[in-house]
Amino acid sequence: MTILDTNVVSEVMATFPSHAVLAWLAKGRTADEFFITTITVAEIFYGIELLPMGIRRDTLGADAEGMFQEDYEAR
Repeated sequence: MTILDTNVVSEVMATFPSHAVLAWLAKGRTADEFFITTITVAEIFYGIELLPMGIRRDTLGADAEGMFQEDYEAR
């Protein structure tokens, strides 16, 4: 079990995520080994809410909602 920090989740959501972060996530692990906390979810949505209204904010919000529902809902 690995609990992902907000910074890691945010990096994965970036337009051009760090290759080092992606490599670390893929290194001998499966997706169901990763968990996030409700604090991380709140921090991601808070950060998105701080963005100016527009396409980027809307897209990130929808992407975050989808990621949390599809990838982490059962955990």
